[in-house]
Amino acid sequence: MKIKILVLAMFIFSSCGNEGGSVLNNENSPQAVARKFIKSLDKKNVEEAKKYCTLKTAQYLDFLIKMGAKTSTPHQVDDFELRDSIVGKVAYVFYKKPATEAQRDPLRLISENGTWKVDFVTPN
Repeated sequence: MKIKILVLAMFIFSSCGNEGGSVLNNENSPQAVARKFIKSLDKKNVEEAKKYCTLKTAQYLDFLIKMGAKTSTPHQVDDFELRDSIVGKVAYVFYKKPATEAQRDPLRLISENGTWKVDFVTPN
């Protein structure tokens, strides 16, 4: 039964497209934006990471750096998944770091003018 549901879900996601292709393969998909954001931070490239987040989140990143926060060391995040799909203009992408294999960390994204942006400042 689980396999049938998985196959059905894969079929639905692959057939649900937009101008740039399917939601899962689009360069502007929540997963792609989350991946670019995290990879940029892992490379300690905050300016690049700010391209993938909301203005408030970018300002918050600047504040954290001014307060002495350091970007983390690279942790090779390669496992991203979209859980509970996209609800309106909000998506949650869960990613897993090798050090916390049992735990997935959420990253909230919102759609601004058709572009997905990381947003961890705005209240739900």
